[in-house]
Amino acid sequence: MDLLIPYGDLKGELVSPGDIRLRRGKNCGAVCPDINCKKPLTLRDGGRTVTHFAHPPSETGEYSCNGETALHQRMKEILQVKNHGFFLFLYVTKK
Repeated sequence: MDLLIPYGDLKGELVSPGDIRLRRGKNCGAVCPDINCKKPLTLRDGGRTVTHFAHPPSETGEYSCNGETALHQRMKEILQVKNHGFFLFLYVTKK
């Protein structure tokens, strides 16, 4: 299952929904990692699905972020802080 918001930002650290430092519900402590959003996230406790992050309902019903964008932006931040290049090798297998 692909999560729309696969990671949350907890005090500057990317965390997964299963991180034990998070509280369940509206006040989980994480915010959206997208630099254009940074809105508080809700941690939903699976039930029939997997535990996942979600934006609380908005007045307009629209958000300008998604998980892929957030991860991409975070990698750019990490590379800028490290200030050096590296090679990334990916190994992809077919199911």
